[in-house]
Amino acid sequence: MPEIKHQFTGGKMNKDLDERLVPNGEYRDAMNVQVSTSDGSNVGAIQNVLGNSIISGQDFITTDAVCVGSIADEKNNKLYYFIADFYAIIIEYDTIKKTVIPIIVDTTVGADVLSFDAQHAITGINIIDELLLWTDNKSEPKKINIPRCKAGTDPSGIVHTKLMVGGNYDENLVYVNGINEGLIKESHIAVIKKGPSKAPKTIPESAKISGYVKGSMELVGVGNVNYFYPIGNDGGEVEQGHETWIGLQNIDRVQVPNGGLSVGTSPNLVVGDVIRVYNGKAIPQDGEKPIARLLIKQIEPGQFYYSQAQNNYEEVSGHPTYGAIIAYSHQVAYKVSVSTLISHDFTSGYYFELEQEEHSIFKGKFPRFSTRYKYEDNEYSPVGPYSEVVFIPGEFDYHPTEAYNKGMVNNLKQLILQDFVSTDIPKDVVGIDLLYKNEFSPNVYVIKSVDKNDEVWNNGYTNPLKPKGSYIITTDNVYAQVPSNQLIRPWDNVPKKALAQEVTGNRVVYGNYVQGYNLENELGQKITPKLTASIDNRFDSSYSTSKTRKSLKSQRTYNFGILYGDKYGRETPVFTNDKANELITKSSSASSSSIAINIESPHPSWAEYYKILVKETSSEYYNVAMGRAYDAEDGNVWISFPSIDRNKIDEDTYLVLKRDTNKIILF
Repeated sequence: MPEIKHQFTGGKMNKDLDERLVPNGEYRDAMNVQVSTSDGSNVGAIQNVLGNSIISGQDFITTDAVCVGSIADEKNNKLYYFIADFYAIIIEYDTIKKTVIPIIVDTTVGADVLSFDAQHAITGINIIDELLLWTDNKSEPKKINIPRCKAGTDPSGIVHTKLMVGGNYDENLVYVNGINEGLIKESHIAVIKKGPSKAPKTIPESAKISGYVKGSMELVGVGNVNYFYPIGNDGGEVEQGHETWIGLQNIDRVQVPNGGLSVGTSPNLVVGDVIRVYNGKAIPQDGEKPIARLLIKQIEPGQFYYSQAQNNYEEVSGHPTYGAIIAYSHQVAYKVSVSTLISHDFTSGYYFELEQEEHSIFKGKFPRFSTRYKYEDNEYSPVGPYSEVVFIPGEFDYHPTEAYNKGMVNNLKQLILQDFVSTDIPKDVVGIDLLYKNEFSPNVYVIKSVDKNDEVWNNGYTNPLKPKGSYIITTDNVYAQVPSNQLIRPWDNVPKKALAQEVTGNRVVYGNYVQGYNLENELGQKITPKLTASIDNRFDSSYSTSKTRKSLKSQRTYNFGILYGDKYGRETPVFTNDKANELITKSSSASSSSIAINIESPHPSWAEYYKILVKETSSEYYNVAMGRAYDAEDGNVWISFPSIDRNKIDEDTYLVLKRDTNKIILF
C-alpha cells in the first residue's frame, strides 16, 4: 500500500478550495502560528507562537463559562476577556504582574447590561486610551472606562458593578474619590448618550418698573417718614455724592382679613440700577425732570437693623437698642449713592421709576434657551429642545424720525432658567451647559456651565419627584460658542447594532450596521401615521381682554407632521398626510386662535415619545406703521409711510389692516 505524504514546501494557505481539493504544498488551517505580512505585497512569513495555559486567580469563573471575545492591549501588557457565564463579566489579565482582575460584572437576569451570549461572538473590540469599546451585532454598541469600572467592581467577581461618577485619577491612573450612584445599567455603558428631553422653564422679569405703592419712598426708623434725608443728630439733608439708606415698600400688598397689609413682593431692582426720583407721589408729567438719580450699591430685604457705620453718621436715632434704621418685612432697604440732586419739597413724598434704558438684556434680540448634558469622560449629549422666545415688548411707540417702533425692544431685565435638572436625568451626567440662541442666527452660545456640585444645580425643590436647577441671567454676555458641528446633531447618530467596528483617524466607525426602525405595532403590523388638524380657541370668552394672549398668525396655512423617538433619542423622519394642515383665515384674527392635532393612528411599539412639527411656507411679509392718511379726489385714500420702509412696499403689494388706532378689529 503506497504511503501518502504531503510536503508543504510552498507554504501557501488556501481557504478557497474544499479541503479535499487542496493541492500539495498548501493548507487550509493551522494552529499556534502567526503570519507576518507586508503592506506592499501579498507575501508573508509564518512563525510559531506559544500555546495556551491555565491562569490562576480566576476561581469566580465556572467551568461552563465561554469566552465570547478578547483583545490584547500590547501598550500596557494586558489582555481583556469577555466571559459569558451564569452572569456576564469582563476580566483583565496583567501579563507582567500575572494577575486576573474583574473589570465589570453583570449579574442581572439574562445579563441584560452587557448582553453577552455564549452562542454569539463579539465581532468588534477596540481600546482607545482608557476606553474599551465593543459591538456584538445584536445589541447596542457599548464602551466602558476601565479605571472607573474597576473602582466600582468588587474583586470577588460575583457582585454587580456599581456606577462611579465625579472622581479623579491619581498619578498611576487609578480612579479615586468616585461617588457610588447605584448599580450600573446598559444606558451607562452604551455608546449613544441621551440628551435633555425638555426645554428649561423660563421666568422673565420686565425691565419696566415704576411706581411701587404710589411711589412712596421711605426712610424708616421713626415711623414711616417719607423724607429724603437720613435721620441723624444734625438733621442734615442728603447732598449730591452722599451715600445713604432708603426704604422702598413692596409691591402688590393687599388688605388681609385680620387687618394690615400682606408682605407682597420685593421691587425688581439689582445692584447697579439707577432710580429716578420725582417730587410727590403722582406719576410724573411729560417733560418733568427728576429731583435725584440714585445708584443702588447694596440691597437688604426683609426685617433687619443697621448699625451706625452703615449710615455714615456719628449717631442715629431710631431703635433704642440698635441705634439704627429699621426696615420691616414689607420693605426693602437700599444703600444708594446720590449722583444728582436738586432742591425739592420733601414733605409731599416721592415717586420713583427705574432708569431702564441701559439695563435691558437681549435688548434687540429674540432669545431662546436650551441645555445639553456633560457626561463622564468629557462626552456631551445633543442639544435639547429650545424654549419659546423670551421677549417682553413695550407699548406701541413709533418714533417718526428714527422710523422704528420703540415698543419692539426687549424689556427683559433678568431671566430665571429653572427646572433644567430633570427628575429622570441620567446618573452619569456630571454637568449641564445652559445654552442661548438668537432666533435669527444659527450660532449657539454657552451662558453657564453648571457642575453637579454647584449650588445652581441643587437650587429648587428638595422633593426628588420634582426637578431642580435655577439660574438667574442678568447680562447677555456669553461664556463660549458651541462648535458648529453640534447644530446638525439632533440626536446621537449611533447604530442600533453593528457587525464591524474599527478605529480610524481617532474616530470609532461601524460597518454592517442596522439603523432606523420599522413603524410596526407589537404584532409586527405596519403602522401608517395619520393626523388631523382643526382650528381651536386658546381661551374662552370670559378671559380678560386686558391681558395679552397668544395667537397664530392668520392668512396662513400650517402643515403638521409627526416623528417618533426611542429611549435613547433616535428619531424617525417626519410623517404627514393630506389632512394634517389647517388654514387660519382673516376672520380668526379676532380670537386667540390655536390648532388642535388629533393622532388617529397607534404608536410604534418601540417608541418612547413623539413630536409634532409645524411648517408654514408663506411668502415674506413686513409690518409697517402708517404715518398719515389723505383723502384722494377719486374717492380713494392716500396713505404715507416713513421713507425707511420704502423698499417693503411696491406695486401689486397687498396691505392688510387688522386694527385701527382704537384697536377695533377690521375685516
